[in-house]
Amino acid sequence: PEPIEWIWPGWLAKGKCHVLAGEPGRGKTSLCITIAATITTGRHFPDETSPEIGEVVIWSGEDGIADTLIPRCHAAGGDLTKIFFIRGKQEGGIEHPFDPSKDLTKLDDAFLALENPKLLIIDPLVSTFKRDGNNNAETRKDLQPLIDLAVRKNIAVIGIHHLGKPNNQHTSAIHRLNGSVAIGGVARTVFMVDKYQN
Repeated sequence: PEPIEWIWPGWLAKGKCHVLAGEPGRGKTSLCITIAATITTGRHFPDETSPEIGEVVIWSGEDGIADTLIPRCHAAGGDLTKIFFIRGKQEGGIEHPFDPSKDLTKLDDAFLALENPKLLIIDPLVSTFKRDGNNNAETRKDLQPLIDLAVRKNIAVIGIHHLGKPNNQHTSAIHRLNGSVAIGGVARTVFMVDKYQN
């Protein structure tokens, strides 16, 4: 038996995958950027705990790096010397788009170059899927390389994901995740983001 190593005690664990889900426009990316800023500066989380300072790696298929993600990191007060963005992959001296469904193992060398990596953010999580995201067995297989990377590098992974429409008012939280129930099943923690309404 081994104890869990926490980046954010009770919330964000090393060597584990986490899912942060919500409807469009609910602040999923902004929340992840705030977590990244906290990790890169050692500031307090909302429960007043402070993380060991480390580096964060971000891949986004939805937001531009220069015009959206870097300004958000700056606005969140993150240490931009400790936040790294995956822009592509080099093959034969030529840069190609990075495909999370095929290229996760190529991140091993990149993480070796970091001093103290803590977190990888993947946005959106479905970009890691090669097969049918509604099939439990296939979804588990597609998420396994991400889980293996988290274990190998002893980092936390957050995958940003969307919610599906509720079938009825009694739909359980795990069934709100868009796609297979395996998405929530393989995660250490599933966060759901929404707007507070009076």
